[in-house]
Amino acid sequence: MADWAKPTLTSSYANFLSEMAARDTDAVTQFASGTPANLPVGAVRFNRTARKWEAWSGSAWADMASSYAISVTGSAGAVAWSGVSGKPASYPAEAHRHDAAELDNVLATAAAKPLAASATVGSSGKAAREDHAHPLPGVATAGTNGLMASSDKAALDAVPGQVLAAQSAASAAHAAADGKLPLPVALGGGVDLNTLQTVGFYAQSANASATSGANYPSPVAGTLIVQNAGTDITTQIYIAYNTGLMWVRSRYGAAWSAWRQLASTADKVASAGYADSAGSATDQPARDSAWNAQNTANIANNKAQQALDRPPPQINPDTPQSNWNAVGAYVFARGGNELLGPGTTRAGSALDACGAAGTYGKNIGVGTWRLHGYAQGTGSGVNSSTKATVWQRVA
Repeated sequence: MADWAKPTLTSSYANFLSEMAARDTDAVTQFASGTPANLPVGAVRFNRTARKWEAWSGSAWADMASSYAISVTGSAGAVAWSGVSGKPASYPAEAHRHDAAELDNVLATAAAKPLAASATVGSSGKAAREDHAHPLPGVATAGTNGLMASSDKAALDAVPGQVLAAQSAASAAHAAADGKLPLPVALGGGVDLNTLQTVGFYAQSANASATSGANYPSPVAGTLIVQNAGTDITTQIYIAYNTGLMWVRSRYGAAWSAWRQLASTADKVASAGYADSAGSATDQPARDSAWNAQNTANIANNKAQQALDRPPPQINPDTPQSNWNAVGAYVFARGGNELLGPGTTRAGSALDACGAAGTYGKNIGVGTWRLHGYAQGTGSGVNSSTKATVWQRVA
């Protein structure tokens, strides 16, 4: 690039020609190689990268104009479409509309224009206007089908009568069954009563069928009553056909209890040594007394058994005496001067609570207690640990 301040009057002859040649080159190429030094303001160059002319302002190049009017004469010749660069991939139409007046005969010919061969909509084979409408048929009524098929309309019309008939039948069934027990289900031979867990009444009419079955309380004909308390609990009551004897049992989960025969008053009196209903009227007071005594004893035995079945509280000599009031309580204690074995009972006043080694604690003083181990006694030479054992309060 040239220095446009040269040549000067002081330039040597050897440099004069090269300095002039450099300026000529810049001018001919329109400063294609860059910006020379000391370029005069207003110099013009062609920017080959941006493809435009620019003028030098004294510090920078600036566009001479935003556009140029160039007249071209003659033909550029044919250009293949593939040779046109920068063209868009598609030419989507902008949203627009046409008034009917701009379309020649479109509406006049639309009604007669057939659909494509593949069209299956409708049956006329004619195109329709976009803004056309179809009137809806009337809704179904008592006298018209509306949108429904005639068979569907007939089926729907029959529903109220069917509902009424079902309600009438149900009402009649309830009225017929009012105050009556349902008929029992007949049991054949080989039936396992363990499988009968559905609430209801069942009838076994033959001793042989009861004998061939399973889990009957007695191999005799009779009736069975089944009740449930949820899915895990079932109660069965079996009544013998000839004696009226009754048995009862229950199921919890998969386990059935044993059958238990229900006793009558006559059974209780007979067990106490009295005659049954064959006795005379003068025997009645004795029977009543025996029954009451037996019943009282049964209640006491049941209470004692319930106490034994309950989980006992843990008692030691430091337990307050008031806790010994609970029937079923356990305690380590030592008794009198005698050899004692399991099942022996003693009053609490005869027992002293102690540790496992027999160390003396305090007198129990309440209730009746049953021995669960062995006690050697309190004689001389007897080790303290052999005096103490486990006692349980039973009354």
